[in-house]
Amino acid sequence: FSLSTYPFVVPDSFDWLVNGMAYTPVPTPFSISHRPLLLPLSFAALSLGNLADLIIHWGTIWFAIGSLLTWSLLGRLIPKFEAALVTLLFTLSYFLAGQSAYIGADVAANALLIGSLLSVHLGRVKQQGRWFILGSLLLGLSVHAQYIALLLLPAFAFALFRKSNGQTPQKFQFREIIIALATMALV
Repeated sequence: FSLSTYPFVVPDSFDWLVNGMAYTPVPTPFSISHRPLLLPLSFAALSLGNLADLIIHWGTIWFAIGSLLTWSLLGRLIPKFEAALVTLLFTLSYFLAGQSAYIGADVAANALLIGSLLSVHLGRVKQQGRWFILGSLLLGLSVHAQYIALLLLPAFAFALFRKSNGQTPQKFQFREIIIALATMALV
């Protein structure tokens, strides 16, 4: 396949492409709808780098990233075999696998959100701030894939600040909220 022979240019995919091409010197005869910036800027960079044919594989790439995040983060929480089984279930998800064939942001947003939630849980279990920082960065990036991630910010804050096993939240958790908000604002 190439971008010119891409078979699934449904209105949503076409809109993502037009938004991406608006950031290149290529004239776009259509108005843009101001989608979240992660995918359009990625598409523009690929186009400017003469790699536009990779755009049709972008969903598959994010699907692989989501699978690797699931396996690597879960493998730190549960035995590796069980983590591999959960990752296999993740890869067999009809929604994610099917959506990865389309040009769109659903798979990227899911990969980043799953990585964020697993990182926060790992930070709580291990009581290590670096996992909260990773979760904050992934959450911040996910907002730029799909705005639905904004709805998870209160849940993210709740997960950071709730008491666990009678322990009060760590001071470093305030830093992670600031990092998540800064990532959303700066990216």
